[in-house]
Amino acid sequence: MLSLRLPHIPLFVGKSSSEARAEVIARLPNLSAFNGSAITLKDRMDSERGYLRRILQNLSEVELAYLNSIAGEMATAGAVPSATMTQVLRDNPQLLRLRLAYASELDYALDRTNARGGSGALSSDMLEIRIVNLSSKSSGSTSEAIRKRVPSSLTVGKLRLMLQQLCGVSIQDQLLSFRCDLGGIPMTLDDDNLSLQYFGVLDGAEVFVSESS
Repeated sequence: MLSLRLPHIPLFVGKSSSEARAEVIARLPNLSAFNGSAITLKDRMDSERGYLRRILQNLSEVELAYLNSIAGEMATAGAVPSATMTQVLRDNPQLLRLRLAYASELDYALDRTNARGGSGALSSDMLEIRIVNLSSKSSGSTSEAIRKRVPSSLTVGKLRLMLQQLCGVSIQDQLLSFRCDLGGIPMTLDDDNLSLQYFGVLDGAEVFVSESS
C-alpha cells in the first residue's frame, strides 16, 4: 500500500488528526502518503518511535523482559507471554518489527523499570526534562539549560504555558521538539491536547524551544 485516504476513522474517535495520522503511519510500514500528505522519513521515525514508547510505557517489568527475549518472531526457551502480553502482541502486529528497529527504546524502558525496583508500568512517572532554549531570547549557551520535573501526563499546551514564563517565547511562536538520547533525532511536539507520555517523552529527555520566523 502506497497511499491511503481516510477522512474519517471510526476506530480513532476522540483522537486528534495528528494522533490518528501518527498511529496509521506506525501501523502501516509501506504507506508513503496519508490523506494526500506525503510521509517523510522523519514522519515515519517520529510516529514509529512514539508508538513503540506508548506501548512500552504500559508494560510491566516481566512483560518488558519477555519482549526483550524475542529474537525475530521466536522467544527464548521457557519464555511464556502473559495474557496481557499476548493481547498486546495481537493488537499491535508491528510491535516485533519496531522492537528490533528501535532496540534502544526497549533497553531504555528496561533500565528505567529496573532502577525503580521493578514496580511495574511506567505511565505514572514524574519526568525530569532538560529545557534547551534555542530561540532569539536565549543567551546561546546550552549549558544554561533548565531542568524541571513534570508529570508525564502534562499536556503540550500546559508545557507551552510553562515555557513562555521560563524562556520568554510567546505560546503562538513556540516550536517544540524533544529527544531522549544524545544521538537521537528530535521529534516534534505538535499537538497541544496530547500529553508528554503520548509523545514518548522519557525521564532525562531534552526539550528544545525555538520560535517561528
